[in-house]
Amino acid sequence: MTMVRNAVIDLGTGQTLATPLYSADCQPIAWTWFPDYIEIADAALVERIRLPAID
Repeated sequence: MTMVRNAVIDLGTGQTLATPLYSADCQPIAWTWFPDYIEIADAALVERIRLPAID
């Protein structure tokens, strides 16, 4: 099984917000962006990562 690790980084502060790990064996990994969070999903898991507030 192939695993992929991505990083979600706040470019304003350089802070790493999350490093989700997902299976990538011929299955697309969906990244859906919302104003206050990102939803990352593969066939087995959905993860929501909170984004910092924009001033």
